[in-house]
Amino acid sequence: MQKNRHDQAIALENNQFTNVMETLSDCMETISHESSCVCKQASSTLLSEALLALDKAKILANKQMERLNYLENLALTDELTGLHNRRGFTKAMERTLANARRYDEKGVLLFIDLNAFKPINDTYGHDAGDEVLRQTSRLLMDNIRDNDYAGRLGGDEFAVLLVRTSWDNGVTRAKALDRALNRYYTSWEGRMIGIGASVGVQVYDGSSSSADLLKHADQAMYHAKRQGEGPKLYLEKVQYG
Repeated sequence: MQKNRHDQAIALENNQFTNVMETLSDCMETISHESSCVCKQASSTLLSEALLALDKAKILANKQMERLNYLENLALTDELTGLHNRRGFTKAMERTLANARRYDEKGVLLFIDLNAFKPINDTYGHDAGDEVLRQTSRLLMDNIRDNDYAGRLGGDEFAVLLVRTSWDNGVTRAKALDRALNRYYTSWEGRMIGIGASVGVQVYDGSSSSADLLKHADQAMYHAKRQGEGPKLYLEKVQYG
């Protein structure tokens, strides 16, 4: 994964601080060899104080950058599940599509909607519904690679971006994830609650836009939901360009 802009800023500031510290240290060494005793002592004291102040400033700047990173991650993360929220997932998708355009890559987007989620809330309560959402998120993360992305788009809607994968391989992985979702049960107060989901699958390439990609995957998901009993996965292969 590439460094984000805050990590790059921290690295740049660290280099700048290091350069200044080295310059001041060189000045102290020069003074110690060339100045008179009185001048040498005063200059050395001033430079020592400057080095100390600079070091404190570096620590403060790093803390501020870490705080900015934390706040940015907070803004891109779903608090309940720990997945990307819609904003975070969209940003990840746009980065991925930019790479697809640059390197002629392909991949697959999965749009996932839980089945009969409202009755879970109505029957067992919202705490049970929250647990189902958390368990769904864990299941998604356990079934994707480190370079893939999973997000909660809102409510009981999720998305998974399978990066740099062919249509055939993406479909195989989507079917495996579909089976896992529709066979999974979570325990709640001594009862077993089935998750169940409808999954829409859409391929992407370098000509895809994030808005169109989400739209087609969403449409595929609704096709899957309308199929009734049986498999809850629908494959959409809209060609772009």
